[in-house]
Amino acid sequence: MTNHLKAATRDCRVRRVIYSSVAVGDDRKEDRVEILRVSRANNGLDGVSGFLWTDGLSYIQVLEGNPETVTLLLTRIAADPRHRDVRILSDQIDGKKAFSDWAMGSLTSDRDGAVLREQVARFLRHAPDDVRTVFGPLVANG
Repeated sequence: MTNHLKAATRDCRVRRVIYSSVAVGDDRKEDRVEILRVSRANNGLDGVSGFLWTDGLSYIQVLEGNPETVTLLLTRIAADPRHRDVRILSDQIDGKKAFSDWAMGSLTSDRDGAVLREQVARFLRHAPDDVRTVFGPLVANG
């Protein structure tokens, strides 16, 4: 097997991490908007996909991509001053992405998210167990 083929095979592994954290700061809604803007831009370039849920007080996020890239991203996230108490809820290696079409999807607990919640609920029916376990109750509870 050539080095190029080995690298391509290794890159087929997908690391999926789900973490929670506590939101801090005075303008959490603006923080969420900025986190999503930057995540969508950077994740698209880095081949990372994921999903962010927030109720304004805390975040729960799933990230998936090349294992080394996800490790670097988690280091940046842990240093981000907009939240604290980052806690890993799930850390898995898989053969494919659950959120392959999304650089960063999002859901908030506000009333405007009813349609998105239904779309995410449909998506979760086919999501990996770790994603359903964490996000299922959040979508159900709004």
